[in-house]
Amino acid sequence: MLIPQFSLRWMFGLTTVCAVIFTILAAGLRGNSWAVGVSVGLLALVVMLSIHAGLFALTWSFAAVSGPLARAAKPEGRSPFRDDLPGGPPPPAHETPDTAIILDD
Repeated sequence: MLIPQFSLRWMFGLTTVCAVIFTILAAGLRGNSWAVGVSVGLLALVVMLSIHAGLFALTWSFAAVSGPLARAAKPEGRSPFRDDLPGGPPPPAHETPDTAIILDD
């Protein structure tokens, strides 16, 4: 479906929230100090969310462009614990040394 369906409840709720926000903004323009503070806080929130959305879009577009290029250039990964490594498998981590190490004062 091309047109999203909104219920009347959501539309009335959105209209009410917008009415409250614009009433606070109007009170701030009339000089109420509490409304000026709330308006500045709302403006800061809008600016912060806009910057976040812009940086997310920039990062997403960079990843979309560089992702396929990086995957094409990488060789297939291998485990370092496979037996067919050059030089043989690595020694076990729990192996004890052949000679004892004695520390004297």
